[in-house]
Amino acid sequence: MRGASLVLVVFALNVARRRVKEVFAEVRQRLGTHLHLTVDNEDVDCTKGDHVRCTEYKLRDPFHLIIIEDASHGAEVYSLKRKFNKNKAIIEASLLNVFSQHSRQDMTIYASENAEKEVGFVRRLSNEEVLAMIAKRSKKRHRSIISRSPLETNLLELSLLELRSFAETEHWGELEEYGEESLKASIHKEQLSFVLFWTNVNSISQHAFWLWSKASKVLKARYPDISFGAIACHKHSQLCDDNQLSKVDDYHTIFAYRNGKRLAWAKDMRDVNFYLDWVSILVSGNAVQLESEDELKDARKGKIAPFDDIRPAITIGIFQSESSADFEAFMKVCEILAGRYHFAYFFKNGATNTVFTVRPHEKKKREDFEGGFDAESLIQFVTQSSFPSIVHISRGFTSDILLRQPRPLALLIHSSENKISSFIDFCSKKPRHICTHIVRERCDAINDLIQQFALNKNDSPLLILIVKVRRVFI
Repeated sequence: MRGASLVLVVFALNVARRRVKEVFAEVRQRLGTHLHLTVDNEDVDCTKGDHVRCTEYKLRDPFHLIIIEDASHGAEVYSLKRKFNKNKAIIEASLLNVFSQHSRQDMTIYASENAEKEVGFVRRLSNEEVLAMIAKRSKKRHRSIISRSPLETNLLELSLLELRSFAETEHWGELEEYGEESLKASIHKEQLSFVLFWTNVNSISQHAFWLWSKASKVLKARYPDISFGAIACHKHSQLCDDNQLSKVDDYHTIFAYRNGKRLAWAKDMRDVNFYLDWVSILVSGNAVQLESEDELKDARKGKIAPFDDIRPAITIGIFQSESSADFEAFMKVCEILAGRYHFAYFFKNGATNTVFTVRPHEKKKREDFEGGFDAESLIQFVTQSSFPSIVHISRGFTSDILLRQPRPLALLIHSSENKISSFIDFCSKKPRHICTHIVRERCDAINDLIQQFALNKNDSPLLILIVKVRRVFI
């Protein structure tokens, strides 16, 4: 650890911040004396001024967050709950616990006499939790924003899967069946590995395993050096308990690992292609570097490796260099949204740092980012600009997009022969409605749907406007 350098940022919004600062100063001095370890520290007080870091997190409740950035692990965010860290000894144990997770050596052996018998209370925040904090801060201002990606517009309603029964024989496809040793070896590889913790006593979990095993046949052929597997928690209950994320006991989430670290996870379900897209995006990296003007030109058209088809939305950043603060902010957002959106970047000398989203299938092909380069603004831009102006729901839809938000819904039911240019024009202007459409020939339940609205099934096209509990038919 000699010569190693960490950057620590402590956020504080209460009188306990002085206590945290004092303990940190003592720990830093002790580690410098015993280990020659340099800890570079920036202390940010969110009660004073508008520090850019403070804009990324909730500002109502008192909190302490620690962000550690090091060359080998990247940025990690830890939470020091005030109610669990009431005295200096516990705070010291918590800080040493954090440092130990970024060191090959156990730092807790350098605890003071008062702290050596204490248990620290610190927890690493997942990318989803960090994103939730950002969303919570902007909840009132952006209450109707849809945070689903273009790949998540027709997810399965998991409650419906509770009614499914499984009589099929258990098929593992190309999945590795993990035990204790093989699981440990897989998740600690330098290469990506993917693991599903599943059980045969839960129909949702069984469905996830069924889809994942089917996807494995394609994925293993496409990525032979990557591990795709599952562990049967009905056979290895303790092993699953030891490896599951806290608060995650659903047994249908697929996790992505590298070097023993969880990088991303897929909790939602759709079909086999959903898993194929998710894995392919992660394998290609949080963001794809475009090496030439030709690759940039292709990306502007919706073409990006390793996909053969035109992608619905790609957010592209053009930067002067990788050392710019704007590029670092962009890559942080790419990490938070990993696996859900397509990102690409291109370095160009003398260029103005620019971020935009291309949407090849939309009337307006490009949306430009005009905000500040902070995580909240960038995430808001990516989610809004990537979402389609018209959601195709012929084969189903994600419940929270249409049913669990206040915006009115405009539904167009039409045949493939109908011209819908006027509807496209209306929806491309970003009305307050959520625009959706159903192509009759592609929807098996179309007649039942029209009957529910008490309309003539022979009429085409049909435009239905749904405003909360009231319905107006045109």
